[in-house]
Amino acid sequence: MTAVYSARWYRVANLKPRLSAQLQLRRQRLRGETWYVLAERGRARFVRLNAAAYSMAGRFDGCHTIQQLWDHLLGTGKDAPTQDEVIDLLAQLREAALVTFDRPADGEQLIPHLERVARPRQRNNLLAWRIPLADPSALLDRLAPLRRVLFSPAAALVWGWR
Repeated sequence: MTAVYSARWYRVANLKPRLSAQLQLRRQRLRGETWYVLAERGRARFVRLNAAAYSMAGRFDGCHTIQQLWDHLLGTGKDAPTQDEVIDLLAQLREAALVTFDRPADGEQLIPHLERVARPRQRNNLLAWRIPLADPSALLDRLAPLRRVLFSPAAALVWGWR
């Protein structure tokens, strides 16, 4: 059984989240369960949410606080997400840049575990590696006299002969 309340809730309770205006919503039926995919037009940013998470995220209009939205969901009697699940949802949407807030979270530590989760994945992803490149100008300037020899009509005949 999971706890309904979170010790980190005070950091996000008064935020007013707003979903990006460029979002598209698609419903998917997968293994007998309905999922909601929020995708930003023209970008490869998307998040797949279950019904409980979407019942919360679908109400992010920038006018109501997270506390008000969560209290409303608890009052409806539907399957409301726990406070930790709401915080994780905010982290997921923030990581994908699909949500904005009216102000920074308390102490700007909205989701401390995001830093621990995102960094190892970046180290393991070859496309995320940063490789410093050198400036080859000095070497090319020194090799400039060879340019006339290597790229002459006589050199073209030698290369073409093979």
